[in-house]
Amino acid sequence: MLGLLAFSINFQPLIQAMRLKISILFFILIPGILTAQYSDKQKRLGSMVLAVMDETYGIYHDSSMQAFVEKVGHNLEAHLDDQYKFQYFITDQEELNAFATAGGYVFVTRGLLGLINSEDELACVLGHEITHVTENHTTKTNRASILPKILELPANIIGLLTVQEVANIINFPIEASSQLVISSFSRGQERIADRKGVELALKAGYDPYMLPHVLEKMDQFGETLYGMQHHFSLFDDHPMTEDRVELIYKQLEEMKVEKKEIQSGTTLPFQDGLIFGRNPRYGNIQDNAFVHGGLRAYIQFPKSFSVQGTTKSVTAISPKGNSTIIVCIDSLLNSPELTAKLELKALQGVDLIEQGKTRVNGLEAYRATMEYRQDKHHDLHSEILWIKLPISNTIVRAVSIRPKEELDPRLDSCLMSIRQLRFEELNQWFYYELNFLEGELPKKHEKDQETFLNFIRLMNDMEEDSTSVEQGELKVVNVRPIGDFRYPNLYR
Repeated sequence: MLGLLAFSINFQPLIQAMRLKISILFFILIPGILTAQYSDKQKRLGSMVLAVMDETYGIYHDSSMQAFVEKVGHNLEAHLDDQYKFQYFITDQEELNAFATAGGYVFVTRGLLGLINSEDELACVLGHEITHVTENHTTKTNRASILPKILELPANIIGLLTVQEVANIINFPIEASSQLVISSFSRGQERIADRKGVELALKAGYDPYMLPHVLEKMDQFGETLYGMQHHFSLFDDHPMTEDRVELIYKQLEEMKVEKKEIQSGTTLPFQDGLIFGRNPRYGNIQDNAFVHGGLRAYIQFPKSFSVQGTTKSVTAISPKGNSTIIVCIDSLLNSPELTAKLELKALQGVDLIEQGKTRVNGLEAYRATMEYRQDKHHDLHSEILWIKLPISNTIVRAVSIRPKEELDPRLDSCLMSIRQLRFEELNQWFYYELNFLEGELPKKHEKDQETFLNFIRLMNDMEEDSTSVEQGELKVVNVRPIGDFRYPNLYR
């Protein structure tokens, strides 16, 4: 895994199907950066990753946040031996992560920008990622890290199930035999990025001690909020270890860098009102139900399924990984029947068993049942529903896939649970928002009081058991009903 630290929740495959687990992110960092000039291939690959990230997670647009990231990034660039040019993007993810890719594209997640409290922390993160590019670190091309197949499904079926733009962006046909290289760095490369990253931060006038600080904070974040010690990977797919952070501390001591006291009560202006957790514009996932306030849509997935979402789709996978349900925004056409027939016409190599108009919870819909060969030993059964949501005048497509021989009534129950929500029902679901509070911790919280307080202390760099800061403001997390959220146009 490229990047700084990957927060594991929701960092799952876009689609998993038929006994295969795949990785969603096409983080490809290619070798060959010998000068400060990027090759056309590097630029294309960088723009490809940008497009896939935008399609999958969305790029978060906030002018003050963007200016903050660019300011720190450009300060670091000014102290490089060779003048590389970097572009900076904020991904709309709750995960705590940052990564750089070919062509000088640097990505920082919204979640990470909500956690940090200073330019110094971000500078150390970016210094590490920039170093990976300037040091010409290559990806591991070990064949063991090459996934044998993207999906064991016909290409035309994949085209129906996923956002078609992604296939166009990555500019290669998605076939049953396609292969994808999952990039990662060696421990040695990571240590070089640690060492030179803090040196770069120091040259630019930042506190290099903020690198181990932010790493420890990110690790504690998962432990505090989810009770999962060392649940992160440190910079890549290696487990986080204390000795890794200790190496950074040892280097800083050898550099004779003075360690400053960390000030609590410092916040960044753009954090007030920043969404914390999943962005409701892409729908909420709560108790295995998916609710979209903009579409006013509801669907209940089976309780045991793993559910994850992207900007325009939500996917649920059975515990065995052999059944899946995918729901996505389909088109701007008004008719489920017209949309269905246009898409079914393009399918080849499937047995269309039946199709026809139907209604789902009073909503106009069109249903198709089909079967197709996965491989010479396995046949798949699929149900597809095209449903019109009249409030938003949107067609939603819901697809279930399972092995032909394994009946699973939960899949049909899930498809038939799709309905239109009444406005007053939206207050049953929530999203989370960061806000500033003057100096003192909240005295009451309805649930998990101690966990909540420890979380707030961690967010604000407070000492254990402290209840206030002498000066400045605290970041706290407030709960908001999704009915209060202003949903933008779904087709950005």
